[in-house]
Amino acid sequence: MRAVRAGGRDAFRILVEKYEKKVFSVACRTLGCGREEAADHAQEIFLKAYRGLGSFREESLFSTYLHRVAANHCVSEIRRRGAAKRGEALSLDGPLGAGEGAAPLEVPDGGPDPARRAAGREAGEAVRAAVASLEDDLRLLVVLFEQQGLSYPEIAAAVGVPVGTVRSRLHRAREILRERLRSHLG
Repeated sequence: MRAVRAGGRDAFRILVEKYEKKVFSVACRTLGCGREEAADHAQEIFLKAYRGLGSFREESLFSTYLHRVAANHCVSEIRRRGAAKRGEALSLDGPLGAGEGAAPLEVPDGGPDPARRAAGREAGEAVRAAVASLEDDLRLLVVLFEQQGLSYPEIAAAVGVPVGTVRSRLHRAREILRERLRSHLG
């Protein structure tokens, strides 16, 4: 970070290379967009992070700062989309990250049996659809926790809410997912 602040663009390039897959994934999963659009959003996120380095006080890890920039960007994009649709709610009917090259969520199939693999793919589709149907704020938390592996304090720092709020919202998201998946996963 000191090298970046001293004007070292190569140092920032190293940070981009280290975190680009995670930022791409957050954009893709949270915004439900394809590969090219997610790459554009990731580029915007890194640009915002670079421009905002002056406000980074190094009280947290750079990864926490970057996740906060990504979360803020995704929330702003969701709001922008809503405004562009003149007040219509963002459609969450399409599968999460269904664009070209998006990695599907899959439940491990447990073996080479084709029926088991098909059931695993079907379960993965159900999970992806259930996550995509969550409210924007809940979906963001699920993506950051389940897919990105962030801790509650890291998520709290990234989205700007208390840790207790993260816990309660993730609990609510899990309850919603459990209910929506109950009929499918029996």
